[in-house]
Amino acid sequence: MQNITNGILDVTVNENGSLLDSVKYRGEEYLWQGSEKSWKSKDIVIFPFVARLKDGWYTVDGKRYEMKNHGLARYNVFTAESNTGDTLVMDFKSSEETKKQYPFDFDFKVKYALVGNSMKITYTVVNTGDDR
Repeated sequence: MQNITNGILDVTVNENGSLLDSVKYRGEEYLWQGSEKSWKSKDIVIFPFVARLKDGWYTVDGKRYEMKNHGLARYNVFTAESNTGDTLVMDFKSSEETKKQYPFDFDFKVKYALVGNSMKITYTVVNTGDDR
């Protein structure tokens, strides 16, 4: 878990999927904490596809690829690239394992920045490959 704070907001981010685990404003939790009776998750980072693929697969250059609901990010571990106390950058890079589901090289970053009583989340994807 990674933590950032600015004295007003306290945020905890889980490296698994770079998911928000907790968002507290002056000590009070504001993030849904999951429920066995409804949606168990707290947050979700979606990349590279939103929702389900038709029939659970797609093709690129004639080759078939299968991917779970909402893509790769939520099922992979991110690395904390930097944590300055009030700003956190999480990073997820393509690998041979991700290429089994998504055949492109990428560097996907999620930046969480606390400014006053607000949190700004920025998503950045860079194509690190030679094709497309």
